[in-house]
Amino acid sequence: FIRFLILTTSTKLFPQSISDMQKSKGDTEYEHALKRRKLLVSELEGKQNASRVETSIESNMRAIRAILTTNKEIWDRCKGSMTVQPSETDTGKCAVFTCYEYRFVQVFRDTDDEPLKVTTKTVCSKKTFDLSLLVGLSDESCLLSRVSPPFLKDDSDKETVFIDYEKFFENSSILHESVMGPFLVELKSHLEGVQVCLGEIDSWLVYPHDTLRFLENLFEITLETPASEHIGVKYCNCGINNNSLRCSHCGRVYRHHKNLSILCSILGEEKFKCRKCKNDEMVVLGSIDSLPGKFETEFDMTDDLHRRRLQKFVAFINA
Repeated sequence: FIRFLILTTSTKLFPQSISDMQKSKGDTEYEHALKRRKLLVSELEGKQNASRVETSIESNMRAIRAILTTNKEIWDRCKGSMTVQPSETDTGKCAVFTCYEYRFVQVFRDTDDEPLKVTTKTVCSKKTFDLSLLVGLSDESCLLSRVSPPFLKDDSDKETVFIDYEKFFENSSILHESVMGPFLVELKSHLEGVQVCLGEIDSWLVYPHDTLRFLENLFEITLETPASEHIGVKYCNCGINNNSLRCSHCGRVYRHHKNLSILCSILGEEKFKCRKCKNDEMVVLGSIDSLPGKFETEFDMTDDLHRRRLQKFVAFINA
């Protein structure tokens, strides 16, 4: 009886459309009230679902804007180091990035009359990265691929192969809300993948700066930032050099240059060039005279184990 009263309560509690619902022929009062209650619940659930969808759309839009901002910052840092465009590769989806770094630290001493020298040099490193997510969308079965994306333009206002995701996101505002929700979910997931890709490139390009700081702290010196102009043929002092003099380039005496000579481009006379510094510019990090005998080794600064070994070596020669 109580249940019956609840279900047949005043129609003022129900929306007008429900309270005006006509009683079907043959329905009891209880059955009619039950139908009205089900209709009310259905309408309320519909409004709640709509509210949840709207909240989800707003949440995804905020997240996408944040991702786009971060991606643009990373891309602006990285794009200047791209030396081979995707359009120049066989796949059309990969690009080559280039950085200059002090990758190796050499320690050498040829004879007892020379100091033990610790040197480094600028090397050019290249790495290929897969930029599929930056130049194309996911497979055709998803919503993203059904919308033609705009592309970024270069400095000459020429269209590139890279998708302009900011405009792509702006264009999605015209979609119907029934489509926008799933579309934004896919776009957010795609942009997260783009961020991972850009993060890998950024980490690789930042590593040389980390090496620079490591060497400066270890040897307590200030180094120039590695650059392309530090690579190339670097000549010793002009003129014919006495064998007892030291090469201003690598610190070795000329008699250890193994008779490698070139014609001076300025004076037109013969001068010597050390094999160790051929096509490279050596940077002396430190030297020591107290260790006798011949010695030569090398440390790779991209290897953490080699870094620790170099730290121990420096601590040993400084002890």
